[in-house]
Amino acid sequence: MPKDPAQALVDEILATFCRLTGALRPEGADDGEWTLRAYTQSFKAAELALAAWSELSGEPEE
Repeated sequence: MPKDPAQALVDEILATFCRLTGALRPEGADDGEWTLRAYTQSFKAAELALAAWSELSGEPEE
């Protein structure tokens, strides 16, 4: 887990947004593979959000 969960979350949300909007999409990328990567990145952002919330609130992750 990164040392600063809040910064990791910000970085992941930015990367997810760029991927979902196609800003980082390489030319000729497969649509299915690109969509799968975007969803995978979205789930990673959600996991980081949970970790950041747990650290900030003192509540355990569920």
